[in-house]
Amino acid sequence: MKTYNLNINGHDYEVVVNCVEDNVAKVTVNGVEYDVVLNNKKPLAMNMAEGDKASVDSFASEKALSDEVKKEESLSTANKSEATLGDTSKLEVVTSPLPGVVLEICVKEGDVVKEGQKLLVLEAMKMENAIMAEKDGVVRKIHVSQGESVLEEAALITIG
Repeated sequence: MKTYNLNINGHDYEVVVNCVEDNVAKVTVNGVEYDVVLNNKKPLAMNMAEGDKASVDSFASEKALSDEVKKEESLSTANKSEATLGDTSKLEVVTSPLPGVVLEICVKEGDVVKEGQKLLVLEAMKMENAIMAEKDGVVRKIHVSQGESVLEEAALITIG
């Protein structure tokens, strides 16, 4: 297990590489676990396992790593939803509009919500931002907890 502190486009990320098997790295990014599919598996898998910082830098630019994490986050959220919730065609994953800290969660899993209802409060740039439901539905999954730091586009709540 190796920990990296990365700054990608002005955002700090703590990335823990838990293990690398074949072309899949099991990583934790700011406390959220992801399976990341590696396109260049041999150099990255071997070097990350050894903790070679130079090889991480040569693996890709910070933007490419950020994009890979965001893609995997979307896939991971969809896969978890499909596995636990069944049909995903009617699900909406409410995402964070910017990096911040979850101050308050206003709903519970199983709650019926209406479009425009406050789901949670996110503190970002010293301002409190109410995150609202964009459609009527039932809260299927809450992906965050109070006090948790989230990244831009992080999954917050799934409504179906």
